[in-house]
Amino acid sequence: MSYIKSPTDSPLVEGTFGQLLDDTAASWPDTVAYVFKKTGSRITFAEIQDKANRLSAGLKAIGTERGDVVAWLVGHHPEWIYLYFAVAKLGAIVLPLQAHRVGRSDEAMTYSLKKAGVKVLVIGDITGVDQTDDTVPYLCSLFPEVKTAKPGNLQIKRLPKLTSIIVLGETATGIGTYSMNEVLTMGSDAKLIAEVTALQDQLDCHDPFQLVFTSGSTGQPKCVEHSTYSVFNMTRLASISRRMLTE
Repeated sequence: MSYIKSPTDSPLVEGTFGQLLDDTAASWPDTVAYVFKKTGSRITFAEIQDKANRLSAGLKAIGTERGDVVAWLVGHHPEWIYLYFAVAKLGAIVLPLQAHRVGRSDEAMTYSLKKAGVKVLVIGDITGVDQTDDTVPYLCSLFPEVKTAKPGNLQIKRLPKLTSIIVLGETATGIGTYSMNEVLTMGSDAKLIAEVTALQDQLDCHDPFQLVFTSGSTGQPKCVEHSTYSVFNMTRLASISRRMLTE
């Protein structure tokens, strides 16, 4: 990883996204953090913290560890936010896949998962509205192995690191995948949540945190690695700059 530094009067923040979420939820628990226009969902910082803690513990329960890559393609759902912070709390690496680049393309999905070495894939409707879409048929077509595998024990030769797939929704899928509700239920275990909480002190803001694919304009897309330090400070300073311009 590399950093671009320039003069600034604002000190750079050192902290992981898990720590930043916990601090924010402690200060403004009932403040609305996000509004999802298509569904009308409004979620507070306390709700994000609760879901992120349980989802992080659930991911840990299915074998996700520090340094593992967790990818998702879920459209504009609140779960996008929960996943971002849940993976951060584990010290794992996030890979949000973009619908306009991956969509339901077998080639693009396989390339992305293999290139990044994804261990856990979370997938659902990509419109942001309907969770009863073509996800399961698509998975069965893309990975015939899910028809006979047990959840958490996928064995796909062309994707040897992929062990688990989570489908957005509350009901069981009937194939070798977890539902999001099942993972959240597993993550409700107080011992697992305590383990995730204890893990926060071991994480570092300079650890690899996020993978982003390049546009692929001169060849196949490449993975760019970012840390919490770079992502948070870049976003924060850009926000400050925009605010100064409007004022």
